[in-house]
Formats: sequence, C-alpha cells, structure tokens
Amino acid sequence: MILSCEAHSPQFGGEVRAAESAVIAGDVHLARRVSIWHGAVLRGDAAPIRIGENTNIQDNAVVHVSVDLPVIVGKNVTVGHGAIIHGCTVGDACIVGMGAVLLDGCVIGAGSLVGAGALVTPKTVIPPGSVCLGAPAKAARAVTDHDRSEIQDMYQKYMSYARAELPVASSGYCVALTSCAGQADAEALARALLEERLAACVQLRPVSSFYRWKGEIVGESEVQLVIKCRREAFPAVREAVLRRHTYEVPELVALPIVDGNSEYLDWIDEAASMQPLN
Repeated sequence: MILSCEAHSPQFGGEVRAAESAVIAGDVHLARRVSIWHGAVLRGDAAPIRIGENTNIQDNAVVHVSVDLPVIVGKNVTVGHGAIIHGCTVGDACIVGMGAVLLDGCVIGAGSLVGAGALVTPKTVIPPGSVCLGAPAKAARAVTDHDRSEIQDMYQKYMSYARAELPVASSGYCVALTSCAGQADAEALARALLEERLAACVQLRPVSSFYRWKGEIVGESEVQLVIKCRREAFPAVREAVLRRHTYEVPELVALPIVDGNSEYLDWIDEAASMQPLN
C-alpha cells in the first residue's frame, strides 16, 4: 500500500519492488533495486526516510522517524525480519539482524553487523566495521572477511529473491511534457499547476532532449516543462495546460513512470524523484 502523508508521497527509483502487504507512506525515497517485503511498514511523517540502492527491508520490519530525526539507510543493506529502525542512520553495506531495535539518533557505521535481537540505545554510535551485540548493544569485535562476505551475499540474494517474488512498485505518477514560448510563460504555467495542486513537481528545461529525439526543429527561446503528476490527475493537467498555453496547438505527452525508468529518455528516471519548483 502506497500512501501520501501531508504534502509528501513516496518516490521510487528504478526496479523497486514491494509486497502488496507492505505499507510505504509519506516522505519516503527508495533508490534503485530496493525491496520492501511482506508486512513491512515505512512511515515518513514527521521526517524523511531515505533508503539506498540494493537495500532490502524484510518481512514485518518497521521504519519510522521522529521530529527532526530522519531515517537514513545506506546502499547494500539488509534489514532483517521484524527489525525496528527508528530515527537513526545505518551506513552502507550493513546487516541489521532479525528483531534488532535501533532507537533515535543512533548511528551504525558502514560495513557493520548488528546481531539479532540487539538493542541499540538512543544516540549510540557504532564504529564502521563492527559487530554489534547485546542489550544495550555495544561493538563486540571487528568484522571479519567472512562477515563481509555474508553482508554482500545477503543483499545480493535478496535482490534475486525480489525479482522472483515481488511485483514492481509504482508510485502512481506520470511525467507530462510540454513546451512554452519562453521562460516567463513557462514559469507562469508551472506555478499555476502547483498552486492548483495539479502537479506534484515541475521542472523547466531548455528545449533539447525530447524534441531533438523526435527529430523536430524548435525555436531557441522555447522552454520545456517536465510535469510530474498523479496519473489520475493527468486529464486535469492537460486541461490546465490547454487553457493557459500561449501556443495555438500545445502538445502534452504523458509518459508513465513504470519501474522507475523509461524506454524514451534517460532523464525520465531523474524526473521520477524530482523536487518541487521553488
């Protein structure tokens, strides 16, 4: 289940996969090839959640935040069944064992292994490359070559499992493209779309990639609008563009964000996570 919270909706990179029973809500950004497993909950309400590429959040894990305490999980991380990650930071290439609890403000250094059932208390800092055990948890020893191999094998296995077992997650957005006669017209249209809450985000770009790809000749002063909107809002976006456009026959093309990428242009994947116009 993918839910908005306040003004924020989850954002996905390419090849993100999520179980239908998982809940992903609010200001949650999942990088490429992240997998979210059955019953897991990621709730970015009071602060953001950022999950790095290739990371897996396993069954019934909970990822939540506190005010001014986001969750940052690096790339190539395994978060085991039933673990709780709350308002803290986990570095790259870690394993957080089954049932482990990581509390507000703690930091797990890159390349570390948190043992099953460990309790990492608030503001605890675990040095990089540590095996962290106990309740309260402490760095018990340095990781070995065997531990590093296990960390690598685990996230790679879950990438393979996810491809076989989980559906591709969709943020429910599409990217709409149009062009305006100049910068002022483009900015006015962009702000209108945002003020009417029709678009989630808008970017202005010089007319280049899309129209050159189509083989069309365009004026040097034209500006392209890249409009990210909910798929169900696209008809209203199209109507708003037609109503305000300075061209006699404006063009508006909807390209779905599916699997975080596009068969059309490389930068559509970038548009999937673009931020609001200031």
